[in-house]
Amino acid sequence: MNIGKFILFLVLFFCLLGLKQRSVMAEDSSSSAETPSQKVINKIKERLNKEIEDRLDQAPKNEGKVYLGYFGKLSAVSGQSLTIEENGNQKEGTINEETDISSIHYGVKTNIDSEDIKDMLGDFVLIIGTKEDENHISAIKISFFPEPEPSEQRMVLFGQVKEADSLNITINTPGGDKEISIDKNTAISMTGGQKLNNENILIDDYLIVICTLDGEDLTAKKILLSPGHNNPAALENQINASESALATPSAEANE
Repeated sequence: MNIGKFILFLVLFFCLLGLKQRSVMAEDSSSSAETPSQKVINKIKERLNKEIEDRLDQAPKNEGKVYLGYFGKLSAVSGQSLTIEENGNQKEGTINEETDISSIHYGVKTNIDSEDIKDMLGDFVLIIGTKEDENHISAIKISFFPEPEPSEQRMVLFGQVKEADSLNITINTPGGDKEISIDKNTAISMTGGQKLNNENILIDDYLIVICTLDGEDLTAKKILLSPGHNNPAALENQINASESALATPSAEANE
């Protein structure tokens, strides 16, 4: 492949990537200090705070009772008493026979017994109930939520293939050689949109690879391939382009 065309291809790609990154940075500028996991946790808190408000509005307004909601991590269980950490403070909730206890995972609610609460240590918990004192409520409803999984770290690499087999590729990037694993979930396509598999990746091909990063291990999620001079796909593209040009009537012929 002509190196000039490939450089132009990279320039266009990273211009588009830069626009997307600027857009994301603008959206996240107010919360740039937050980790991906913290952002997920904060969104959960926002949704659950709304649920607390809605449920408290629907709760019976018994005279002399104040309804509260706590949300945090379950830190201790002792008999019928739960302790949660909420913004660095400890709050307690007491279970009774009428307390509705459930676990919500991927939107699916599962009722659980009070004896199983000890297995929920470390999970997020929402407790709604009536106020006993400043940091203690009698629980009407308890909902557990698993801690969100950490977001994947991703990076984009580009370079020329030095080694390739069915499980791994090594590409020469501006930052040095990078070995990248390929699995059954890796999506591979050519610059023209044609779907490929790992057998189509050959030495001297040019790749743009979106990877996940686990420690120092890289796994390819998406690969965009620009065939090198050794790849038959390069010749096929030229033949297809020539046939397309021959099949298209010229402007003079149409006149």
